[in-house]
Amino acid sequence: MKQFDFIDLAAQGGFELIETTSERSGYPLDLKKAIIGFESMEEAREYAEQHDLSIEIFHKRDGWNVWYRTGNRAYDPFTRTAEDYGDDYNLFTADDAADYYENEVQEIISDFDNFEDVEKFLKERREVYDAICALNDNEAVVTYQGRLYEEIKRHSMGYYFDTHSYAIGLIDRNNED
Repeated sequence: MKQFDFIDLAAQGGFELIETTSERSGYPLDLKKAIIGFESMEEAREYAEQHDLSIEIFHKRDGWNVWYRTGNRAYDPFTRTAEDYGDDYNLFTADDAADYYENEVQEIISDFDNFEDVEKFLKERREVYDAICALNDNEAVVTYQGRLYEEIKRHSMGYYFDTHSYAIGLIDRNNED
């Protein structure tokens, strides 16, 4: 695919055209265009097949002007887990609402020595519970030390965490040596 066609494809599909580098440090070397911003893996596969493009993972850190071509092919969307965040983080889906009180509140209440601490604890847990109850199928609530941290998409074509952006997109690998 010609570079001009690649730019047009991004514009016509409403996708984001990005500049990519071969350097893991983000240094702009061997620059190539790529497309990100797909709603689903099916949409990316359709465009990849139609235009003979490769579906790959791209990475960018805050402060970089270009994305790094990881060279890793993508076969499924990203699946987010609590392990992505580290210790003291938990991830809850809508399915967890039924057991949330029993697992995350009931036994812990007996550890408190006064009403103020119990009220604060219950307020934080209620906020989490309400967020869990409002989730759709592909959404999750992330907590840090039991408190609401953020709501995320469980399966996505791109995400941002801790100064890093990750995206699944398309790139032309046909004329490489």
